[in-house]
Amino acid sequence: MRHTPLGDANRDIRWARRRHILKRLQRWSITSPIQVIDSMLEDVEQMNMQGARRVPLSWEPRLALLAANLPAGVHADRAELRAGISPNRLMEALFCLQDQLLDLKIGPLRPALREQAC
Repeated sequence: MRHTPLGDANRDIRWARRRHILKRLQRWSITSPIQVIDSMLEDVEQMNMQGARRVPLSWEPRLALLAANLPAGVHADRAELRAGISPNRLMEALFCLQDQLLDLKIGPLRPALREQAC
């Protein structure tokens, strides 16, 4: 197959577009669970402020969906990420997941940023 400048340029554009789409999907796989966790944390904080002793069992599907959609490298402690436990325990588990997601999102600079913040 003979290469032409126009054909090479078209190929390069297609590859750049694919890379762009893959990067967007990767970012979304991290930012989407962060948004879900933020929403959950608000709800659990409300439970806590209202004096709830346990997270309602109706939360189980919501928590299972979150766990199922975490990107590779983020691990949920299923003993802590479940309904029926205290709101404080669930908040700790959600913060732990959020921390792992932020490590993925920010990358190797995150530890240095943490040190500067303290």
